[in-house]
Amino acid sequence: MELKAVEIATYRKPYAWALLLCIISLAGSFILVKQGYTLLIDETVARIIKFVFLFGTIGVAALFSSYMKKQKQKIIVLSDLDEKLICYQKVFRSRLWFYFYCCIGSAFVYYITTSKILFYFGLFDLLLMLITFPNKLILKKELNEEDLIIH
Repeated sequence: MELKAVEIATYRKPYAWALLLCIISLAGSFILVKQGYTLLIDETVARIIKFVFLFGTIGVAALFSSYMKKQKQKIIVLSDLDEKLICYQKVFRSRLWFYFYCCIGSAFVYYITTSKILFYFGLFDLLLMLITFPNKLILKKELNEEDLIIH
């Protein structure tokens, strides 16, 4: 039996920075809006911006989801763990950047429009980012390897 070890440290630094920046941007926009420091724009323009951002993000998320599904299928087909890890790092970075940009965008559009749904949308992206950090269960599932050693 061959030992299959995966080093989790390579994922920690970019993940921690993205998570920290998302938390800061959401908290900052929340504080600014609660203190009344917003970009006051016309209510109809704010509503248009809100809906374009929400539906645009949902459309991009649907496309991104199908792309990620194809990438995960490519990983499952591979037999060598090193090749799987190279592909998984691309998947991890793509997913991380997608959640990062959605969260930052939600915080910014929340600051512009003061629509609470955008703040909750940003919190949802932050939650998704939190639950997708590669741990033993996620790596076993996405790499399709049962006997992984995580260090």
